[in-house]
Amino acid sequence: PHFFATAHNKTFYPVGENLAWIDPKRENYRTYFEKLSANHANWVRVWLCFWGLTELEWSSNQNQAYHGLKGYSLENAERIDQIFQAARDHGIFIQLVINHHGQYSTEVNPNWDSNPYNQANGGFLESPIQFFTHPEMKKRYKDRLRYLVARWGWTQNLFGWELWNEVNNTDALKKGTPAERQAVLGWHIEMARFLKALDPYDHLVTTSG
Repeated sequence: PHFFATAHNKTFYPVGENLAWIDPKRENYRTYFEKLSANHANWVRVWLCFWGLTELEWSSNQNQAYHGLKGYSLENAERIDQIFQAARDHGIFIQLVINHHGQYSTEVNPNWDSNPYNQANGGFLESPIQFFTHPEMKKRYKDRLRYLVARWGWTQNLFGWELWNEVNNTDALKKGTPAERQAVLGWHIEMARFLKALDPYDHLVTTSG
């Protein structure tokens, strides 16, 4: 019980790196996985982020692959399919990072100005802090979790789901009131329970901050 193990009860010791994103115009994940595998690595973190063309929803003025809140980017979903396949081919497990701090920050690596949920871009959130409390946002996030589990939950080399990269750098925790900061904890409990109940393969669920 003190170590990671596969479904077949074999010890799994993750060795790897935070391969958060690459420049899809110049680089290929397969090249990284080949080098990692050759050096006995077996684990990476991969972010869903708009500049790496792995995000599902973002403002359409950032890239033609995005459609704002009108629908997920199926081009990027296919790209994630290919990332998982390339990783499987080289024995690499992926820890998939669903959100990163910049999406809901106005101070730390801020992307709020181009976030499609921002009211200024046609969304319904008045501020980044509302991500953790707005009922419609919670509903849409749960819809996203359903999609993630349906599309990639089956993959044999999914190590786990990471709800946030550095949630401590979001406005809610950097600038929020005590009640708003407490709401972040409540959000994590709610979403982690929802995801665990949804995922038939019982992958690990984590966050970072």
